[in-house]
Amino acid sequence: MIGVGVWIFAVFNGLLALGSLALVCPGLVILFWALRRNVSAGRANFLALFCHLCTLLTFYFLSTRFLSVVYGTDSIIATYMGVVRVLHLQDPYLYSIKPFLEQFGLPQSFYTPRVDGSFEFHLNYPAVNFLSFTPLYLLGIHDLRDGVLLFHVLSLLVIFWVVPGRFKALSLAPFTFYFPWAIAGSLTDSVWAFALLLSAVTWYKSRKASFGFLGLAGASKQLAFLVLPYLLVRNWRETDGSRLRGSARMIGYLLAGFWIPNLPFLLLSPQGWWEGVVAPYLPGTTPQIMGGIGLSEVLTSMGLNPPSSVFFLLMGLTFAGSLFAYSRWFERMKNLVWLLPVGILFFYYRSFPNYMLFWLIPLIPDLARMRVNPFGLIPSIPSMPTIHLPTRIPRFLQGGIMPSLMLGLVLTTAFVGASGAYISRNSDYKVNVHVDSIGDPDSLGVGTLMKVIVSNIGTESVLPQFFVKFSIQPFLWSSLNETRILKPDTSASYTIVPSDPVAAVPNNGPFHIWVFDSTTGNLVGQSQLTTVKLSDPTVLNPKFRWWTLDLSTGVKVPYGWKLETSDVNMVDSGIAGLNQNWTAGVRMKLNYTATTHGVANMALVQKIADNVTVIDVAIEREFSGVRNATNTGVFGATLTDGNHVLDLVFSDAVTQQTVRVFAENTTATLPLPTASLTWMTLDVGSLWASQGWGVPRQLTLGFFIQASTTGVYYAQIGEILQGPHVRTQ
Repeated sequence: MIGVGVWIFAVFNGLLALGSLALVCPGLVILFWALRRNVSAGRANFLALFCHLCTLLTFYFLSTRFLSVVYGTDSIIATYMGVVRVLHLQDPYLYSIKPFLEQFGLPQSFYTPRVDGSFEFHLNYPAVNFLSFTPLYLLGIHDLRDGVLLFHVLSLLVIFWVVPGRFKALSLAPFTFYFPWAIAGSLTDSVWAFALLLSAVTWYKSRKASFGFLGLAGASKQLAFLVLPYLLVRNWRETDGSRLRGSARMIGYLLAGFWIPNLPFLLLSPQGWWEGVVAPYLPGTTPQIMGGIGLSEVLTSMGLNPPSSVFFLLMGLTFAGSLFAYSRWFERMKNLVWLLPVGILFFYYRSFPNYMLFWLIPLIPDLARMRVNPFGLIPSIPSMPTIHLPTRIPRFLQGGIMPSLMLGLVLTTAFVGASGAYISRNSDYKVNVHVDSIGDPDSLGVGTLMKVIVSNIGTESVLPQFFVKFSIQPFLWSSLNETRILKPDTSASYTIVPSDPVAAVPNNGPFHIWVFDSTTGNLVGQSQLTTVKLSDPTVLNPKFRWWTLDLSTGVKVPYGWKLETSDVNMVDSGIAGLNQNWTAGVRMKLNYTATTHGVANMALVQKIADNVTVIDVAIEREFSGVRNATNTGVFGATLTDGNHVLDLVFSDAVTQQTVRVFAENTTATLPLPTASLTWMTLDVGSLWASQGWGVPRQLTLGFFIQASTTGVYYAQIGEILQGPHVRTQ
């Protein structure tokens, strides 16, 4: 409660920021009360559950209704497409998700890229992933994130119900931080995790139901089947009768849980279902780009370049080793069955956090049943392989597992030492990659233009495909000049740009450039770790050439700018680029049809440097409202430091500048000729100084349309220049 309260105060303003006290104060009172008095277990458990759910719902509501009102991942949009197609009695596996991605305005950087520069537009998840949301959609829950939240809350309640009383409050602790962000961030993993939880809790009552729920989990997301071999071992060891027959029956229930929801779609279109659900994971297909927090991240950050087969080999070895250990020390490890797939996923080349952390949901009920301390598991295994050393060594090194640990430490040190030489040789790479320059030609404050020199040091030709990596997910960059085949012993210079500002490299941030061979799909080289060093622009994106999705409003806006509205119907109003490609200028449209006496307002705002004195802007306005004295349509600019407001109103009804001074704000009316994109010079420095407000620490610049009478109001902003400039028309 205290953590979310602090987050609310840091993120929001006004009454919402004050609302943080509704969480922080009760949280502090509860802590103080618990420290001063002995609290019964039942009361502590009730407080833990009640406060956790209240805080979760508060965080979710504020995140999804104010900060991110639209979907933020291609996976939930694919699920939404599946729901819509099923309700229209269509097979979703026959359709591409690309039109839905464009409908929601998802930036291309949020798509799932392949190593050849293409994107994954299939519906990759089995049928339960979207069928589970279809009844909720029919009941009026049209935001699928609300359905994901419902599955997560059900998981919490089931866990709280089944764990022993002394662990009930503690069982909620692992879900405090990452999981609310994942749900609000449009991840759908709560569905398959809930099915796995049901499999875990029904194991002790009905093995049939447990394997059936496992089949449903795999019918939601394929990685749920990673636990199947371990559960088969557990069933084998815990079966009293015929083990072979019992295992066959359990596999039958598993297949029933998987095939029953999938069979209709498989019969409708076998090829479509296969291409979406199975083919992307088979060898020989174009792989998706690697990323995550597992071994692939560690090795590529070190400069190592193992082929994809190495990751699959390590996954196989980990699976074999963990399966042997689980069988060998079953009595001590049986309750850890839900943890073992995490080790396999660590070696997967796409080891994203949600792939691993959601295994906590089925794991916690089994952990609560363990009779031994899981953290003391290794020392308690008497048959752990050991190495017996000579007696003339310190006693703590004799016998037990300490020699094994020391040997592992020595081997790890040797590996790290050898890897340094390996990295310096860089023998596995086929190309050398050198970042020649990084630019920000459109003043975004981030790197959007790079010149890269690629040298082919191998014996085969390479067709370069570029990815820039500064987070757990590499981003696709395209080449402005023709991407040509690079023959052996040749070099070429490429100018590369991101698809959208999300993929732009943050200023002062380190990054690598990965080069893949489009013909083979292999990583053939990467640059050294490079840091962006750019000057901070006074106004971000002054020519409005870069646009992105504003998650807080659900509309496309110029990068660096924020759209603020009041009493505006966004169905008939909005903003767009001046040209067809949205690469220059912005056009604002306010369609005011209200019959009340309210004031509608639409503004594009951003924070700018405090040393701005002169702003040159190319603007135009067109008001089609009633042209009489009651017409109160206004187009202008505003600057504020949070306490004082300087409004600059553009009008064709005046011939010279007029200034009206009030207590905390000043309004200056400037003459605006009726012409297309007229340049206006806003001498904001002298106007601000003349008010005696002092030097602001930070300014917010905005351009607004305001209206209180019926009509359609247009305003266009072509470009902004800072300071005195010489312009050529």
